[in-house]
Amino acid sequence: MQIPYAILKAKERAAVFDRRVEQFRSAYPDPSRERSEELHRVLEEFGFSHAVDWQRGWQALTTVVDLALQWAVKSMPPPIDALREARACLEAASAEWANAWGELAWFVKGRRLEASLSGPINDSATMAQAEWTRVAATLEERWPVVSRGQEASEAMNGAAFVELDDAFAHLAGVTKEAWQTRVEEHKQKRLRLPNQE
Repeated sequence: MQIPYAILKAKERAAVFDRRVEQFRSAYPDPSRERSEELHRVLEEFGFSHAVDWQRGWQALTTVVDLALQWAVKSMPPPIDALREARACLEAASAEWANAWGELAWFVKGRRLEASLSGPINDSATMAQAEWTRVAATLEERWPVVSRGQEASEAMNGAAFVELDDAFAHLAGVTKEAWQTRVEEHKQKRLRLPNQE
């Protein structure tokens, strides 16, 4: 079963925005050298002067998460692999939005840009970070399967403790008592060797 298109589209939109921010950052690695008029022009050129347009992307993620939850818990639930893939897409999308907006906010911080430009970028960064936290909490509380990382962590934390004697006995193919007898015999041999010289 394939995961819903809306989930894939949400991840794609976040990735596009993240790439756009990365292109911007690599084109202008040292923004302190640019005059504020030039920065404003460049931010407009890259489409960041219309922060509201880009905000719709991560704001739509809220709707997508709600729709994804309905899909994930329906009476005939999707396969576990599809659920894990969908969850990974939603987690990646929210993280990419938050990180990209955070990069932009860092870029405009301390620059003398018009408040009409820097204000929406800073606000968007704050809201995207909050959305990332909210999506993570929602998925943690309500998503029917844990992520692969959580599953691995739980497996490690929940792994049964095995006594060393049991482990060595298992490796030797004998019972624990037989292993302990062998160990004692070996110790006795070692103790007798120096005395016999």
